Parts: sequence; C-alpha cells; structure tokens
Amino acid sequence: MDNKKYLEQYALDDAVELAFDIDNYLRTNNPDYDRIYSEVRETQEDLADNIMAGKTDKIKQVFDDMGLTSSDEPLRRLYEYEEKYPHSVQDKKPFLVMLVSRQKQDNDAQYAKWLSLPVSSETFENALTEIGLPENSDRDSYFIGGYETKYGSLDMYLSENENIDELNYLAGLLDNLSQQEKFVFKAAVNAELHTEDAEDLINLAQNTGHYKLIPNMYDWEDYGKYLAKQIGIDVSSLYDIEDYIDFYKYGEDCGEMNNAVLLSNAVLEERETAFNLYYDGNTAEIPKVFRATPLISDENFIEDKIKRSMELADSIDRFFSANDMEYAAKYPDGVMAIKLSDSLINGETDYIKEMLADLGQGDNDVLPDELKEYEEKYTPDKYFIYQLKDTEAARNIRFEDLNGLHRTGGFADRSNYEFVYSAAFLPGNTLEKLYEKFNVNLPHSFKGHSLSVSDIIVLNKSGKETAYYCDSIGFKEVPEFLNYIGTRSAVYSNYAGYTALVGTDDKVYLGKSENYHFRFDAPSYYDNYDKSIIHISDDENMYSFLYGDGWVVSQQEMIDNGAFTQEQYKEFAELKNGVLSTLEVKREITFAGVPFNYLENAEKSEEQNYNQIDGQINNEHPHKAEKPSIRQQLKTAEKEQEHKLKSPQKTEPEL
Repeated sequence: MDNKKYLEQYALDDAVELAFDIDNYLRTNNPDYDRIYSEVRETQEDLADNIMAGKTDKIKQVFDDMGLTSSDEPLRRLYEYEEKYPHSVQDKKPFLVMLVSRQKQDNDAQYAKWLSLPVSSETFENALTEIGLPENSDRDSYFIGGYETKYGSLDMYLSENENIDELNYLAGLLDNLSQQEKFVFKAAVNAELHTEDAEDLINLAQNTGHYKLIPNMYDWEDYGKYLAKQIGIDVSSLYDIEDYIDFYKYGEDCGEMNNAVLLSNAVLEERETAFNLYYDGNTAEIPKVFRATPLISDENFIEDKIKRSMELADSIDRFFSANDMEYAAKYPDGVMAIKLSDSLINGETDYIKEMLADLGQGDNDVLPDELKEYEEKYTPDKYFIYQLKDTEAARNIRFEDLNGLHRTGGFADRSNYEFVYSAAFLPGNTLEKLYEKFNVNLPHSFKGHSLSVSDIIVLNKSGKETAYYCDSIGFKEVPEFLNYIGTRSAVYSNYAGYTALVGTDDKVYLGKSENYHFRFDAPSYYDNYDKSIIHISDDENMYSFLYGDGWVVSQQEMIDNGAFTQEQYKEFAELKNGVLSTLEVKREITFAGVPFNYLENAEKSEEQNYNQIDGQINNEHPHKAEKPSIRQQLKTAEKEQEHKLKSPQKTEPEL
C-alpha cells in the first residue's frame, strides 16, 4: 500500500516537471518548434496529460527526428518515467477513502473497504453491507479510516468524521477539472489556501480560476526574473549588470503585492477575479448525482420536499376545481392532488403551467409564483445541447461563426436545430468546461458530434433559460434562439392586431403584428420575447382560413375540387370555437358569400334525409351548444400539435 501511495502522490508532480523540461528543450534546440509544438499538443499541461496517459509516441517521434537516443536528455527521463509509473497506477482514480465500520474500530479487512470516489449510492450501499452494516446505516455507524489522493497534502485537511456526500461531491468536482485546474487545486492545497474543512475545499475546487500557477519557480529570484521578462526585460542580455540587481527582493515584494505563495517548484498567484461561495455546508443542496448516502440521511430535505409538494398540489387542485367545471366533475374530492404532487416531485410541471395559464394565471399571480419558488428550491439547474439538423438549409450554416451568420442576415433559428442531449448543470460548471467535456470525454449516451462552432447550449438556471452560440472563440449569448421564430410567409389576419404566419418549421401561427419583422434581403422572423405567439396548426392549409374574404364557391365545391377536406373544415371549426374565440374578429371568411358553417356542410355530406337540414347530423335531438371550458381549450391546443385534431370531449386529460 505504501508503494502505491507513493506512486499516486508523485506521478503527477513528475509528469508536470518533465513536461516543462521537454517544452524548454524543444524551444531551445528545434528551430521549427512552432510546427512540432502543435503536433505534441499546444500547451505544457497537454504534454503532461499525454505523459500521464502514456500517450508519448508523438513526443518520442519528435526526439527521434532530432537524432536523440534513449540515453540523451530529456528522452532518457521520459523512458525512466514510464518505467517508474506503470499505467495501472497512472489511470487509478485519484480519490480513495477507507470506509470502516464502528462495530470493530480497526482496519481489519472484514470491517473496512477502500472506495474510489465519486461513488454511486448503489455502490455505497453495497460497501456498507460488505463491512457488516445495513444499507441504510447512519453516519454514526462508520467513519473514514484513511485517504489516498493525488492532490498533494489534501488528506491532512480531512478527518475521519467527514460527510461522505461532501467527499463524493468534492471528488466529482475534481474529476471534472481540466489537468491545469487540477495542478492549481493541488498547489493551493499545498499552500494551505481554503483548506479549513470539506466545505472550504469544495469551494476551492470551483474557484481554480482565482489563481495562476507559474511553474519552474524555485525561489523569489526566479519569480522576480519572470516578472521582469513579463514587462519586456531580457534578463539574459543584462550580462554583468544582472549581478547588481536584487531580483530576489523584487520578486519577494511583488509576491506580497500579488498575494503570491512560493511553493517548492512554482509560484501561485491570486488573480483579480473574485473567490465565489458556491457551497455553504448545506448537504441538502449537494446535487443528486453526487449523493452517496441512503435517503435516510436526506430525511429533512426529502420530507420538506414531499410536504411542500402536497401543500402546493392541494392548492392547485382546489383552484382547478373552482375554475373549471369539467375538471371538477372529472376529479372530485381532491383525487387529482396526489398525481399533481407526484408531478411536482418529479419535475413534470409543464402541463400544470399550461393549465394555470389557460385559467388566466400570470407570472405575478400566487400559484405560478409559488410553483416557481418550489422549482427553484427543489429542481436542479440543467443544460441542453442543440445541433443543426441534416437539412439543406442547415448545411449552409454548419460550423459558421456568429459574425458570418449575421453578415448574411441570418440568426440562430431554432427550427434549424434538433435537441441532442441534456444533463444537470452542476455548481462550478462553465460553458468552457462543457466544451472540453464534449470534445475530450463524451458521455456514452451522447449521440451528437463533438461540440463545435454553430452548436447551441441552453442553460436553465432557476427556471430561467439562456441560449449560447458556440462561436469560433468562446460562447456568445443568442436570445433569438429562444425568442425568434423564422417565417416563410406572413399576412395581416382577420383578427385585430394579429398577423398570420407560416414558420420555417412549416407550422401555422398567429402573432402580434408589432412582433413580426419583415426583411427583404434576409430571413424574416417573429420575436416571441413575450411568449405571445399562438400555435394554430401543423396543417399549412389552415393558413388560408386566417385571412382574406374567402372564396367565390361553396364549401362543398371546395371539397369537390380537392382544395379542402371535411377534416380540415372540422379543424377550423374547432379552432373558431376554441383559441380563435378569444380574439377580436375583423371579418369572417365566406364561401360563395355565405359565412363558414361546418355543421351545415357536414350534414349535407352525411344527412340521410335532406328534408331535415336542421344543423344536427342524422336528426339527433338538438341541444344547447355550450362554449368549451378552459380545460377543453387546453386539450384543443395540445392536439393542434398533431396532424389531425380530435374532439377535446373525447380525449382524457394527460396529467
């Protein structure tokens, strides 16, 4: 165990030092270094990564081209490194803890087990049973008997009574760091910065950008010369004058001013960026993916979530019953409250929001506001990745940077994209880290291509969505991805203040006229920043029902000549009785001068007794027509996303 611990402790240090020496050697001895430098990856940390991973063939080939043999420096040291640190050690997880049962407080194998963090809750429960404890054992039943990590003196700042969820969270954050960020974290730990407890270390892992690590600094004199070089002074050209300059004092004073710490072979500087507090010690806020302990340890949080979901579900259920007669009749005595509570717990709240909106509840009303507060407290932030579809329109802009897209009048049109992946956006995550992850370490379930220019990442943080365009350099916010709807056709509609639209997604919409933007030499679009657009139909034929005076022939003649179908008439009739009934009508469409009448036309095509043209098909007893309830209108809106609408009265609500 001691030998393994030694290898884990120093393999990373030696790889970093060797990478720096190789880089310096190439700079000094190879006149064509720019080309070679890119071949062995572009930075010194990449060299260290390759050495750690055993990917040294390119490095060796460079030295071979330069005429070096295995006995020449630094190639000799590279071979020595590979002999000293076999892959079985290099590839080990960098964070090990020994789980020990308190039933027998020694490290007897029967009562202790090494775990490699981060660990799943299932694996942790299995480990508890292996050391003779029940799966749901509380923290008093076990302790941490030892640590082995690759992060310097980290184990010095962790005790036997650490919370396993916090350790798991820390290990998960460290796993997601780049190699350079890991170097910085380790240096900060060795400098005893933010090492008070696990909470402090968790925040340190998410603030590596607060520090700058400068390698090959062995004393303040080296640091002083480094700073002189940074401001354009070539120390090597000073000759004897160098002896009369106190670079040590200069470096020491600058170090104090820069809050720098001198380590054994590097200097760690503070940057001007703030050190942010991401974690305050509340274990209930640890992301679910990093929770290892049985749910009993989350008892207060889980109970609070369940209790609040039931309270909110009861309020929502009573509101629906009081304001929608159909809902009240179908779900009496609060029978729906349990399903609503389950939906809240599982984060399936879209249909609840739609029903509240349909009943006139806006963002500032009580229930939507309480629902928002619930989601902010209990629902984790997420990210969504979108990539361009394999269509002709999308192929023309694939891998185009944002400036190029805008130069041609284009914009990030959502209809050109398809959703490919989503996951929790963990504390400490950044867009840059997601870019690295989806180029270097793709998740197995990810089916798209490596993250590239023209891809879109949407962050949902506390219920607020923001879209970012993967540009040639970094990411740029593109609110149009969420708000703009590209259009192929538009015309003033028969409804006051609204324009009829056909989107680039081939769907039919009505939208506020002031939100529509026509562009002669570029794609036109609707700015849906206020979520005002109304989806009418997936059938483009519905577009012609929304504007103009109508047609000079009858409804039946339009069917006879193949212009429309009875099903399309039925769809428009349902739209008129549903979503269109809430709008002010400027003019009605007519057929041969007669206003549209679905029932009469349907009756003529199906009535068996033409003496009974009475507005009721097949002489059913007439009944008083009722305006559709809010619930019926909601179902109508949902069915408009299918190619054929069905009667809302025949569809069970999807709850």
